[in-house]
Amino acid sequence: MDASVSALLESRFLERLRRKDASLFGKTTQDEELARNCLGWVTAPAASAAGLGPLRSFAEEFKSEGWDAVAVLGMGGSILSCRVFRDCFPRNESFPRLEVLDSIHPDAVRHFEASLDLKKTFFIVSSKSGSTVESGCLMDYFFNRVDALFPGKAGRRFAAITDPGTSLEKKARRLTFRKIFTAPPDVGGRYSVWTAFGLVPAALSGVDVDAFLRDALEQEKRLWAPADDNPALRLGARLACGELTGRDKLVLELPPRLRSFGPWISQMTAEALGKGGRGLLPVPRESDGAPKAAAPDELAVPIATNAVAEFLTWEIAACAAAFLTEANPFGEPDVESAKVAARGILESAGRAGPKKPRGRGPKPDFYASGIPAFCDPELKKLVFPERPTGYSPLENALGAHLGRGRPGDYCAVLAYAAPQGKDAAALERFAALLREKTGLATVLDFGPAYLHSGGQFYKGGKNRGLFVEIIAPPAAPLPLPRRRYGLETVCRAQAEGDFAALLAADRRVLRLDLGAPGANHMAAIVNALDPRKLKKENRTSCRN
Repeated sequence: MDASVSALLESRFLERLRRKDASLFGKTTQDEELARNCLGWVTAPAASAAGLGPLRSFAEEFKSEGWDAVAVLGMGGSILSCRVFRDCFPRNESFPRLEVLDSIHPDAVRHFEASLDLKKTFFIVSSKSGSTVESGCLMDYFFNRVDALFPGKAGRRFAAITDPGTSLEKKARRLTFRKIFTAPPDVGGRYSVWTAFGLVPAALSGVDVDAFLRDALEQEKRLWAPADDNPALRLGARLACGELTGRDKLVLELPPRLRSFGPWISQMTAEALGKGGRGLLPVPRESDGAPKAAAPDELAVPIATNAVAEFLTWEIAACAAAFLTEANPFGEPDVESAKVAARGILESAGRAGPKKPRGRGPKPDFYASGIPAFCDPELKKLVFPERPTGYSPLENALGAHLGRGRPGDYCAVLAYAAPQGKDAAALERFAALLREKTGLATVLDFGPAYLHSGGQFYKGGKNRGLFVEIIAPPAAPLPLPRRRYGLETVCRAQAEGDFAALLAADRRVLRLDLGAPGANHMAAIVNALDPRKLKKENRTSCRN
């Protein structure tokens, strides 16, 4: 690692990054142009601190209006910092609470809506590009709900955060949103904590953003100093050395108070480094502070310092690691592939409409204990080594899939389900059983949010993943206003699109479509890996 730190110092990496030198990441003209358009974060804390007056005034005005909650609707890097502000920073209790929604699963949306008093909730729609499908769907749904309560006046209860000139900005003006905040276009979503994407939700929920930015500027003195004990440089060198030596499972040891940092760091590292067949798998784990032995392929990093310092440290470290591994930290070449596939499915659904459904979808490769199953070609041959019958016990299908695991691999459960409630608990158990059964690092990610985070690494990083994609049906459909399909269709399109992208990337993947809500298939997939439950069910069946 010391050699990597020396390499960073000798190349004057920090000084060049501070000057926004795009040639650090410019193997090609296209790479350099991309980097040049994404380095605004380097000076964003100072720029935002100098222009904080209007936000400060609006926050004081807003505080006195009797709102109960500020609800942020969005996806990906532009909203991940909001949860960190909510959970990890002190706040003035005279401000409304901050809530964040980054799921379009109908059950999750209903759960979120039930937690709010819509008459006392101020909504913020957050999208850097302004065209994020999920953000647009959530905006349409909640705007329609609020408009039913305040006909013609719903716009006064909404704000938008986006880049200048986007379709979201234009729509927000048309719908007479109370506020439209624009952010610097040269600051990428995952670096946007220093811009309106992070500062507006924080300020409106009582976080002292003046103190936050002052602390950031103070931390910069240490973190931009080119010294061999610079914590950001040393972390970047550790990440690069881990990637290059096979310690590519990045275990984030998170104390309970900093748990919300896990998704933010995961996106930062997965998207910065997970491309070109390289990268690190982020594995967030809650830590009690006691040292734990790391597996041979694990790189354990404790997260236990000043929250502001963590933001800056990881931003610089991700760029340093990318420089050392010859990656462009700002490119997301494999995020778009799933989006393209999903858009095609939604266009088909839009043409068909509700009265002419898109059909039953693609034909399953086989049925696993009655559950429609889809898989890569190799797995189908393993499940049916002689003649395909179209039917297999679920435990056999899972066994064949997991049996392909090799040392250094990992398991990822990609769940299109509500990230709370019974399904979420069952999925947590399923992921734990996968870890026990395989001995491999295992993560549980909820879709479609992960498409804007770990999805880049899953398709662009090392081909070491065993993927189990699970589509859980909602309790009921959730229609969208002025669209010919509902949120359940959008969620399924994202799942099917990512499955197609994983297959195109030659990944080992098994997809289980759990069908009707009453089928109890979620319990079945857990039982298929849990021998204790299987034995209990068998005894019950015999008694019956």
